[in-house]
Amino acid sequence: MYKAEYIDYAYLVGEGTPEGFEKAVGDALAHKPRGLCVNPIVQDWLASRPQLRKVFFDDLPDAGVLRQFVIDFPLGQGGFERKHESAKRLADAGLTDEFDIVANVGAILSGDYPQFAKEIAPVIELGKPVKVIVETGYYVKDGKDDETMLERTLEWCVQLGVFAIKTSTGFLKNIDNETKRRHVAFWRSFISERGYRIKIKDSGSKRSRDDIDRSLAAGADIVGCSVVIE
Repeated sequence: MYKAEYIDYAYLVGEGTPEGFEKAVGDALAHKPRGLCVNPIVQDWLASRPQLRKVFFDDLPDAGVLRQFVIDFPLGQGGFERKHESAKRLADAGLTDEFDIVANVGAILSGDYPQFAKEIAPVIELGKPVKVIVETGYYVKDGKDDETMLERTLEWCVQLGVFAIKTSTGFLKNIDNETKRRHVAFWRSFISERGYRIKIKDSGSKRSRDDIDRSLAAGADIVGCSVVIE
């Protein structure tokens, strides 16, 4: 896998199956990306597959592959209880090393920081690194970036102590890669100027080495991919 140490490899599809998940685990063991990002339904699949459970609990960590789960994916509209209960269930079971949680975009657009924080902070308190997906496609109007909103997403994530801010689920408002790279570069400039300690993950529609290289050059620390790029 090309530049595997930067890649969060994802198996996040609506038609997901245990067999598809098992193949993704095999890909992760073979190629050793930074992490493997999956849906919470994996917990159900592992319960009835002891051999796969062993691979997930033992072999992936031994290979240095982080086990990552998305929360409230892909809409981000589940509210506090759905986000917290889903994350806590996974953390209590010892299944996860990181969370990728979808932010409440409505709260961001309306300036409702208390609601944004209410949904994200309890997940952070579980003690695992949290990446917050803010769906930057919603902050483009008539082809122009709404820099006020982009800055707001970063500031709110910094204020909460988020591990990383993430561009996209790849499902909602999945804008082109060039636009997302521009958003990554915008965030990177603020992080550098203000000395923030937060990482950037660029995700959605990464299909080539060039896509990965350009995301990293723009300032991303992590790139999300749903395909194995050699």
